[in-house]
Amino acid sequence: MKKTIIIIIIAVLLNAFAIYEVVNVSNFNATLQSNVMSLPKKYEENKSNISVLTEDVKIIGQLWEDNENKLFLIFSHKDLSATSDSINRLLSYTENNDYINAYVEVKLLVSYVDKNTSIIQFVAKAYINDMIPKYFDNNIITIVKNMPPIR
Repeated sequence: MKKTIIIIIIAVLLNAFAIYEVVNVSNFNATLQSNVMSLPKKYEENKSNISVLTEDVKIIGQLWEDNENKLFLIFSHKDLSATSDSINRLLSYTENNDYINAYVEVKLLVSYVDKNTSIIQFVAKAYINDMIPKYFDNNIITIVKNMPPIR
């Protein structure tokens, strides 16, 4: 009976951590997405002087930098690196008032954030719909049956 309780407590804690991680990453991505999705219009409206948007890009860059480490459990390093590089290039183009390259980079950044959103939604759905029920139905029963007695 003790081992059953211990296994259930461990399983609940692991699942709580996983759910927390997915929710935390989803919230961050929603914030990032709302900031990034407004950029194309801002760049189109300020074609002649996009350097006025430097502060907006710096805010996005700081938001990304502060939260990037939260994403390592869900995303590959390559995907995260591409987004970081895109933000850095966008900042440089914006500071130098290079509209054409900045606008291309904005569109790339939008596509990276859209891709991240799709991945987060997939992970969340897969975890909630597939992993939790299967884990509790099969694995806990098997683990409990095969555990040596606790003394």
